[in-house]
Amino acid sequence: MKNELDNVNPAHYKQGAMQTIDVMKAKLTTEEFRGHLKGCVLKYVTREKLKNGIEDLEKA
Repeated sequence: MKNELDNVNPAHYKQGAMQTIDVMKAKLTTEEFRGHLKGCVLKYVTREKLKNGIEDLEKA
């Protein structure tokens, strides 16, 4: 289990009955949700050398 200082899956995403990602999955179409996930992957992969290095690759 990840600890509270985990930058990949931080505690603030776990507030309330559902995690934010689960709410998004429930509210978006499958195509929209997949597009969101692909966008996040691209964001973290393209910035890893300029910002957070391995942490961004773990987030991707």
